[in-house]
Amino acid sequence: MHRGDEEEPTKNRTVAIFGSPDPDGDAPPPAPPAEESVAAPPGGTTQRGTPDLRSPQAGPTAESTGVVGIPPVIGPGSILLNKYRVVRMLGEGGMGSVWLVHHLGLDEPRALKVISEGIAGDPRARARFELEARILAKLKHPCAVAVHDTGIVGDTAYIEMEYVQGDGLRRLIHRGEPGRLPFILWVMRGMCDVLSLAHNRGIVHRDLKPENVMVVTDPETGAQGVKVLDFGIAKIIQAVGDAAQAVTMNTQGVLGTPAYSSPEQNGVDVVENTRTAIDHRSDVYSLGVMLYEMLTGELPFKGNWTQVLYQHAKTPPRPLREVAPDAAIPPAVEELVLRCLEKSPDLRPDSAAELYNALRAAVGERGLVDEETAADAAAITPRRAPLPLLTPHPHGTIEPSASRPQARPFRLTRLAAIPLAIAAAIPIALMVWGRPGGGGDGSKAESQAPPPTPTATGVSPEVVRFLKEEYVGRPYTPDPDVGVVELDARLRWPKAVTIGEGRDIRRLALQGRVYLPEGAAPDPSKGDEGALGLPRAVKVANGHAPIAFRLIEGGDFLMGEKDPKLQNEDNKPFHKVALSTYYLQETETTIAQFEDYRRRAGRGREGELDRYVTATGEVGYPKIEGAEDHPAVELPRSVAEEFARSLGARLPTEAQWEFAARSRGRRDPFVWADDAANPMEYANIGGLTQRLQPVRSWSEDRTLEGVFDMTGNVREWCRDVWAGYLDKPAAIDPVVNPASATEDPHFAIRGGSYATLPETARVSYRSDSSGQAYRAKNREKFADVGVRLVLEVVIAEKLEPDAATKTSPGDEGRAK
Repeated sequence: MHRGDEEEPTKNRTVAIFGSPDPDGDAPPPAPPAEESVAAPPGGTTQRGTPDLRSPQAGPTAESTGVVGIPPVIGPGSILLNKYRVVRMLGEGGMGSVWLVHHLGLDEPRALKVISEGIAGDPRARARFELEARILAKLKHPCAVAVHDTGIVGDTAYIEMEYVQGDGLRRLIHRGEPGRLPFILWVMRGMCDVLSLAHNRGIVHRDLKPENVMVVTDPETGAQGVKVLDFGIAKIIQAVGDAAQAVTMNTQGVLGTPAYSSPEQNGVDVVENTRTAIDHRSDVYSLGVMLYEMLTGELPFKGNWTQVLYQHAKTPPRPLREVAPDAAIPPAVEELVLRCLEKSPDLRPDSAAELYNALRAAVGERGLVDEETAADAAAITPRRAPLPLLTPHPHGTIEPSASRPQARPFRLTRLAAIPLAIAAAIPIALMVWGRPGGGGDGSKAESQAPPPTPTATGVSPEVVRFLKEEYVGRPYTPDPDVGVVELDARLRWPKAVTIGEGRDIRRLALQGRVYLPEGAAPDPSKGDEGALGLPRAVKVANGHAPIAFRLIEGGDFLMGEKDPKLQNEDNKPFHKVALSTYYLQETETTIAQFEDYRRRAGRGREGELDRYVTATGEVGYPKIEGAEDHPAVELPRSVAEEFARSLGARLPTEAQWEFAARSRGRRDPFVWADDAANPMEYANIGGLTQRLQPVRSWSEDRTLEGVFDMTGNVREWCRDVWAGYLDKPAAIDPVVNPASATEDPHFAIRGGSYATLPETARVSYRSDSSGQAYRAKNREKFADVGVRLVLEVVIAEKLEPDAATKTSPGDEGRAK
């Protein structure tokens, strides 16, 4: 797949991508234009009166004609819009052309797409172009080609884009040569990451194929990255079932490239002239085709375009291991690819992020690779470090509920033929230089560095400082693309904030006065609480089994064991801790809730989950009614973290766990606050005849905030690395993280279980005893250890315009 340059040792290689046919002739050739142009006379128009934008000869410039705009003939040296000097044509298609231009004001190269077919004459088309252009311009991601400017001049539309150089993925795929798993996983992560963001914005690519993916190199750092090109034929889906009036089709009535298009893309009723609306799962199908091709070196369907379309709609693909028996493709990877290629969108992975996470899990140790490849994409030398998982974003195309509304067919109108902001026939043309040894001057592939992160506009400075300083260990940044809301004293708060670095970023959206992870929503049946009126409970969408969380308002408390007779090296000193407000899962994660995640993430029932499957069978799942309400156990902490990350959640810190178990510090030494109580009467604890029970089975094992089973039933993984308490001033949101990415430390476990002795019922308990380990490695599994999640949130507090931050973590600035 990743062959060297021995075939072309001295040539510069230029790739212009215009819906080009499959290298083996499987896809149809480009359709001829509806009207054939003839050579333009000096006046710059064809005999049919259509501007000829494809002439290579130099045309009149803005200076010579006095016209500010796009001249009828474009050629090297032309000045367009008084700010672009044309360098050369990069490529052309039936609806226009793409040019390498030099931006005179910024002294930077740009790619300029000129759409030649009329837009200005149709007000609906013009409004649609402007709407889509604005949305696409906001699609800022290191793996997306940046859109810098758009406009309509006369009857011609243009789009100014980032000029990108690198190696096309098509060049790195060779027929009959299976690819290397680390490289495939790396490429898929870049594609899935940007598509996850695009789908969240309601943008469906619709023309994913190797020609629209580049491996680029930052000329300053040498770091390599993936660029997904030409979100241009994307339809901006406004709402569930919205049959927005614009689609783009080629002359066969096919949207996109037949070799990679989904069955629903090809579902055109020629008689009725109708098409079913397409959502983000069409892109998941195209990713599946590309994944199949990279893994096997072959396309799943071959033939002429009519044969290929029929196979997409009716024929199951051949098993990957049958196509490439020597490629050693893991069975779980093959199963995932075939899921992506399901004819029904409902049977595919539900998002690009979930597809990548499932692929990473299926590849396992074989896919270990550093986030950046070597300088030469064909000679990757991965380090032994796994690429991080992606956080699925809620998409803007369909509801996440189990019963999705069916997309309505809609009738094609004249608007269907109008070239939109990004037309199907004109993907971004790119100049591709050879890798070292392949180019005429031996230079490396170049690229424009990713655009800098945009700054938030309109957010009050006091708010920006508050987000940065109030949450000391995890400062938040306003999301620049979503607008602001005025609260209290007319201070402007962003509608969303982000946290994290690099590609591991979580996004929280403002709901009332609280920023919740995407996918979480207040539960109105529980009401509001506290001075700020925060929702007492929220629910996170999780398929058939949503997950409920309870409000834990922040404050100070004393953590550890206060009785000197019971203190030891693990639970002392009794020390002060300050915590920000958070939401804690109401119960331990149930089998039903974890099964929803397992299906969503495409995780098999073997490997890390082998003992989990056995444990679920022992309580009667799935045969016995009610068994799904038992806690999910025998899960390694590594899987628990992936589960949490998929929902925008975390595992709780020890401080968060103990603060909630103490009912925000108001109860001690047990959850039920009765020092004389026998724990075996109040919780599923004891270690003799007790057995695992469904969650909420013990009504007394409940905090004042409504959190169940923190004393018994199962113990729970925590986020912290195991460490002794420190005797120092009050810590704020303390957490002990691994010292390095290569460290394999022990992590803390808290709470008692059906298998532990009554002494473990104290909320401060954290010592190994009676054969029970309270510290364990990331991949260890226990029959009495489960998972409880936490949502770390941001509170839009009432600020004074001239004082955005509080000096003390325990004062009135924190909700009490």
